[in-house]
Amino acid sequence: MKIGRRVIGLAAVIALCMALAGPASADTADDAYNEETRLLNAGARDAIPCFDRAIRLNPRLALAYNNRGIAWREKGDLSRAIADFDKATELNPKNARAYGDRGIAQLLLWKDTEAQKDFAKCFELDQGMRKVFELLIEKAKAKHAGKP
Repeated sequence: MKIGRRVIGLAAVIALCMALAGPASADTADDAYNEETRLLNAGARDAIPCFDRAIRLNPRLALAYNNRGIAWREKGDLSRAIADFDKATELNPKNARAYGDRGIAQLLLWKDTEAQKDFAKCFELDQGMRKVFELLIEKAKAKHAGKP
């Protein structure tokens, strides 16, 4: 049941993003996922309004908050990213990904204690997330190497 709601929520966000991005070009779920990824990789400016609209339409859609948080983090607005990750974990406290994503933002702000707590919760909820976040953690640490 939970997986079904996540899939429906993700499909709604992807469909909304595609509608806002322009003419429909996705014929399969893979195409839709690639379109959402393209929006996030486009520098987040295209993705954030999409997620804003998804949140206005369904303020309980934790996935939209988490994805908008990722977009804010990619833009460098870490306080907005953390606020969105906070909301995502509030709406779905079992969402391991949101804890891990917030941990990355905390790490980028040099809040190591908070980051470690978030990673611990992420990995407690889903051990598989450890592999997902290992590379992201290393990239975040490298980004700030030598900076206080």
